[in-house]
Amino acid sequence: MTNYLSKTSRISIESLDTLGQRIIDTVNSSVIAEAKISKYFIQLIEVNNRFRQALTPPDYKELTVDIGAKQNQCEDAYLDIYDYLKGLQKSPDAEISIAATKLFGIVGMYGRKYLHIKAADRISRYSRILTELQKEENSAAVSITMLTTKLTAFATSFQEHEIAFRERGNIRKANKSASSLRAEMEEAVKLYLEDLQWQTRKTDTEKWRVLCSNVEARFDEMNVSRGQRKTASNNSTVPSGLTSADTLPA
Repeated sequence: MTNYLSKTSRISIESLDTLGQRIIDTVNSSVIAEAKISKYFIQLIEVNNRFRQALTPPDYKELTVDIGAKQNQCEDAYLDIYDYLKGLQKSPDAEISIAATKLFGIVGMYGRKYLHIKAADRISRYSRILTELQKEENSAAVSITMLTTKLTAFATSFQEHEIAFRERGNIRKANKSASSLRAEMEEAVKLYLEDLQWQTRKTDTEKWRVLCSNVEARFDEMNVSRGQRKTASNNSTVPSGLTSADTLPA
C-alpha cells in the first residue's frame, strides 16, 4: 500500500492546505454521488475546515479595544465611588459619616489610582474591593450612604469587562495552530485516499478510476512523488472512451 502519510509530510503546511482543498474540490466536481458522502471524505472536509481556520487565526484587535474600553469604564466607576465616599466622610450627619468612613476603608485600601501595575492586577484589586462592598455586613452602610446606584454601576462595568476578557480567552483557547493540526490533516488525507483506492478496486468502473486518477493528480501538482502504484486497471492513464461528463477537471 502506498504511504500517502509519508508523502504529505514532505510538503509545507500551506501546500498541505492547498492539497486538501483541491482533493475536496475534485471530489465535489465528480459525477459520482457516493463519493461525496463517504465516511472518510466527510471526515476530510471537517478536518480541512479546522486546518484552514487555523492558518488564518482570528483578529483580536476589536476585542482588545473593547476590553480596554470596559476596563476604563470600570476604573471610572471605581473612582466615582472613591471620590464620593471620601467627601461623604465629612458629612455633618454622624451616621452617614461613620458609614462612609467604614466603606472608604475598603475602597481606599490600595489608594486612589493604580498607575504602575499591570491591568490584570488592577482588575484583581477591583474584584476584591467589589466583593467586600457587596458583603452582607456592609449592606447597611451602603444603604445609609445611598451608594447602591454607584455600586451597581461599578459591579456592572466589572462584569462586562470580565465577560469580554473571557470571550477573548475562549477564542484563543479554541484556536489551535495549524502545526498542531498537521498530523491530523495528514491522516485525514491518507485515510480518504486509501478508501478511494479501495472503492475503485471494488467497483472496477471507469468513473471511479477517473476520479481516483484525478485525485492522485492533485499530489503531482504538489510535487509529491506517488512512486510505483497499482491501479484497479493496472493502467496509470485515464481510460479512453470517456465523455466529458465522466472526466473530472484537473
